[in-house]
Amino acid sequence: MLMNFEQLLVEEFGTDMALLDQVGVALQFSALRPHQQEEALRRLQSAALEDVRDYIQTFRAGLAPEILDSSQYSLRVFLIPKLANNPNAADLSVEFVAYDPNSPTEMEHLQKITALIRAKTVPVASKGLLKPKAVVTRVQETLPFNFTMDTHTRCWKHYAVRPPWGSKNPESTKADFCIYDEFAQDYGYTEAWVKFLCEKLVEPAEFQVAVGKSPVSTLSAQALILND
Repeated sequence: MLMNFEQLLVEEFGTDMALLDQVGVALQFSALRPHQQEEALRRLQSAALEDVRDYIQTFRAGLAPEILDSSQYSLRVFLIPKLANNPNAADLSVEFVAYDPNSPTEMEHLQKITALIRAKTVPVASKGLLKPKAVVTRVQETLPFNFTMDTHTRCWKHYAVRPPWGSKNPESTKADFCIYDEFAQDYGYTEAWVKFLCEKLVEPAEFQVAVGKSPVSTLSAQALILND
């Protein structure tokens, strides 16, 4: 819709409705990704994502090459960092290089570049997720109470952020806090889970309810270790 919107306007309503210079850049690009967007991306990492990806791959495989190569079907943009003449003029510059789709030489060159870029693209499904040990370390740095692997296990059970081991539906997690990695057959935890634990367990009463035992201050735990 974004790529063919102006063409549709002209075909349906005439050239007077063409956008022309009314829109400087049709598609907006950003080097920044808000926290909310990161959380939304994590929610997509579920079993349903595989079905969507398989459908798209099957659909594209059935298209003719002339459709795949058409600019009306697919917009291919190569973003290359470029320094501005004035360092204060821009944080990021994007240069659009024109090419002739009817030139076999130019098209062959672009296809080679596409192949090189695709070869360097390595998706990371569990990027940004934390293992239990990392969660324990992060929470322990904030809480005034002793927080161990056993404490963490009791917490995810109490707050029901994931099913127990051996569940027939391991992907049934609270996606804001925990994601199941089907390939690794393991669970990863989010930054939101760390923040949630730090905010909740700082209250002794909440710690008692969630963990099932009274909290022990970090200083007291260290004293016990030294005495032993």
